[in-house]
Amino acid sequence: MNKTSASTSLRRLIFCSLLMLSLGLTSSLHAGPGPHYWESLRKPIQSEKLKTGDKIAHVCNECKTISEITGESHDHAMELCKEGANVTCPWCKA
Repeated sequence: MNKTSASTSLRRLIFCSLLMLSLGLTSSLHAGPGPHYWESLRKPIQSEKLKTGDKIAHVCNECKTISEITGESHDHAMELCKEGANVTCPWCKA
């Protein structure tokens, strides 16, 4: 192996190593909040822990959008979490 061939091989090795490193790092990244950012409230006791300023996600069945509603008070947040509560979608007004 001559000197040019050795330097080309070394450059390829470094390039491939950096490429694999960058692919490994980008595959572990994701956009948006982490997986535990949203928490489902499945039991009434969980919704009772909501405080003023907590955000509640609303999913519209009509236009399939998700919007955040900030609880103005504990009672307001509890009303939003009741089964059958009426919430007006800010996008389609349904």
